[in-house]
Amino acid sequence: NCGVYVKKHKVLADVSGDDFDAAMRGVEAAADKVDDAANGSVSKKAREADLMKRVEAVRDGLDQAVSGDKQALSRVFAENGCERIGRLRLVVDTVNLEVYQKDPRWLHLANLAATVESVLKELGKFRVWKPPASEEDSSMQRRQMVRELRQRSGEDGEGEEAEAAAATAAAAASASSSS
Repeated sequence: NCGVYVKKHKVLADVSGDDFDAAMRGVEAAADKVDDAANGSVSKKAREADLMKRVEAVRDGLDQAVSGDKQALSRVFAENGCERIGRLRLVVDTVNLEVYQKDPRWLHLANLAATVESVLKELGKFRVWKPPASEEDSSMQRRQMVRELRQRSGEDGEGEEAEAAAATAAAAASASSSS
């Protein structure tokens, strides 16, 4: 043994908040289109397929981020009261998938979201994010109502009754906010 040690440097994935935000806007818009499509329709299936394509990019970016520096991950995802991971979790928890709900891309994304939350909790940075009451976030507000109604009714997000109740509540909320 000559006493020389070689340290391998791990290439750390640079977590970019702006890149994640841009990708999430695409996922959020695609998820809204899925929820707007009629159940059982060809249109819904096509919109779900589009959502899965967008999910891949977010999933791959999160996968790299989770395998990199935890402090960098925390800086990006703890920002603004954990808004980024909160938005992702809200979409994952509330989008009404029919065909792709067991798709490995979707399941992997949900697992990565849970991993990011765990890292933030471990570092003492995790906060439950709720959408602000602004007109531009009406989609997120609707998703928050869906989540809360599902939680109150003790469901895990699969019930049609919770969906119907949430849709009714969302319609009432948007009607009252526009008057």
